[in-house]
Amino acid sequence: MTRQTYFAFNLTLTEAGGVTRPAEIRQGEADLLIDTDASGRPVIPGTSLAGALRARVTELVPETWVDDYLGAVSRDGVRSEGDINATASRLWVFDASCAGNNEPKTVARTAIDRERGAARTSTLMQAEELPAGTNFRAYLRIDDVSEQDKEVFINA
Repeated sequence: MTRQTYFAFNLTLTEAGGVTRPAEIRQGEADLLIDTDASGRPVIPGTSLAGALRARVTELVPETWVDDYLGAVSRDGVRSEGDINATASRLWVFDASCAGNNEPKTVARTAIDRERGAARTSTLMQAEELPAGTNFRAYLRIDDVSEQDKEVFINA
């Protein structure tokens, strides 16, 4: 029987930002939009959280421990159909929903040419961003985690 452990935690943006997605090409409107759920509330996708959590946990414990909980994909030898070894993650990461009514604002951005130190030609775009202090509520589920391993996730 699988024992399930659930975590709930809050995330707060310390600076303006958010996870964006490309918009349809439209004249005079934002090119990048804040990612939202079906009801239009800003979200941080579970895949983004899982990647950030994996990077953080990797700083704390050996890679084999990380692969055991967060899954792994590897290739052996010559690339062919039978050469892929995959282990499923025991961690479920759900989308984090915005806990408040923060509305994104549109800002202009451009890419900088490193050699000239000036704006690159034809790179001006508009993007939505959420204000600093925006709160999100996140949830994780971990299957068959030991008490000692729970502490690793809590510390991460």
